[in-house]
Amino acid sequence: MTKRTDRETLEAFFAAFKAQDTATMEALLASDFVIRESAGLPYAGVYKGFAGWMELLGRIAATWTGITPTIRHFIGDDGHFAVMMDLALTSKSTGRTLETSVFELWTVDAGKIKEVQPFYWDTKAVAALVA
Repeated sequence: MTKRTDRETLEAFFAAFKAQDTATMEALLASDFVIRESAGLPYAGVYKGFAGWMELLGRIAATWTGITPTIRHFIGDDGHFAVMMDLALTSKSTGRTLETSVFELWTVDAGKIKEVQPFYWDTKAVAALVA
């Protein structure tokens, strides 16, 4: 079996996320995976491992409906990647919609995703949408 490149690992994860394939997502996340969400977000915090990833997805799903991510740029090499995407979010609590951008730094090592650090363009607008 051919070993995936780090980029292929990330592309496989994005495809699994889109397909809601949790088994593949789990297989691609490192056991010490971590994602840090900004303090201004309704799901702020540090989430660890696959259980943390699933907890975050649950909190996001409880906050938003009709999440539509569109990847604009996906660049990187040697285990470090930058992903710029546009998001359309509709608040479940207010019914209001926001279009915003998110920049994420991803770290991949030995075929496993180790870390994600998202940076929302306007966390204040995101927080206000659900208030």
